[in-house]
Amino acid sequence: MSDQIIELGEEEKQALSLIAQFSMGERQKTISGRLQKVYRIWVSGKAKISPDEAIDNLVEKGMVSRTETNWICLTELGKKFIKKLGLT
Repeated sequence: MSDQIIELGEEEKQALSLIAQFSMGERQKTISGRLQKVYRIWVSGKAKISPDEAIDNLVEKGMVSRTETNWICLTELGKKFIKKLGLT
């Protein structure tokens, strides 16, 4: 995994940045709502995907995990990516 290049869109970067602020994780509904109300790309209407789609993409890429109860947490890969890009 360390040699794999992972590209994230602006929406995914903003979602990952917000998720990183919750040390113990948070419900997807809460994260999506905050992204839509506060984060520039969604507030301006320039987002190409919804907050839920951004979170789904992060789950698929292994940056975050989702429990059966829709609790979202950073994975080790996500933590490394955040640190590498200085998103927090």
